Amino acid sequence: MKKLLAVLVSCFAAQFVQASTYSFSSTSFNAMSHGTAYTWGLQGTPYTNLLGSVQNSNMYVSSATLTIYNIYDWTSEPKDVLYVNLLSNVAAGAHSYTYSSNPSTYDTSFGTDPFSTTSPNYTNVQNHMQFDPAAAGSLLTFSGNSSDNVTNPGTWSDPHGGSSHNYNLVLTFSSANLDLLNQYLSSDSSRYSPNVGIGFGPDCHYYDSGVSLCITTSPNQPPPPPPSVPDTANTLGLTVGALGMLLGGSRLLRRRANRA
Repeated sequence: MKKLLAVLVSCFAAQFVQASTYSFSSTSFNAMSHGTAYTWGLQGTPYTNLLGSVQNSNMYVSSATLTIYNIYDWTSEPKDVLYVNLLSNVAAGAHSYTYSSNPSTYDTSFGTDPFSTTSPNYTNVQNHMQFDPAAAGSLLTFSGNSSDNVTNPGTWSDPHGGSSHNYNLVLTFSSANLDLLNQYLSSDSSRYSPNVGIGFGPDCHYYDSGVSLCITTSPNQPPPPPPSVPDTANTLGLTVGALGMLLGGSRLLRRRANRA
């Protein structure tokens, strides 16, 4: 019993140790303006290790959070909104592309995420930046303090405006976000030329002090054991024994009937 307990404990500890966390950070997006699409391609040793874990070690991304520190809009306007997308096929590091925009006509207003194929600005952005269309589950989900003005999943508007009201926004990946991230990582064959990242689509002027992404991987669950198959010999033995008992019982009843 002690040996069995020791084996179980060691197996549990091994699985616990396998869980790993990969951290990424950048200060390249602390001034994001309307009419500009920004991409952040993950790179470096953490990304290489993350790919190796997902592709070669039977692991999967179990949780992920993106934090934008001390973010604020320069002012509070009803059409201002920030979009944050999970993207694939992006270039490593920080990149941006400025397209034609006129805030007075709201061509970058709420509902025109530059990474969405339904956006009138999508073609302009796609022609100048390397990324795949925003897929289902790509718009990240905001969560955090009650003071956060969360308008829709994947969008955020500053209710106050100005640097005196800044927030630490936490974007928690939903199950759809995680499924998409696992799909992107599993299909990334570049290894040393990463192509998974985050897209920021500001519909006004947003400022922050940096962004960080924390990704945790866990072991894939082993397949369930096959259903147990009864031992043929034991089953046959039990069947013969039961038949013998039935025959013996019938003989005893017959004898009692003859005596009566």
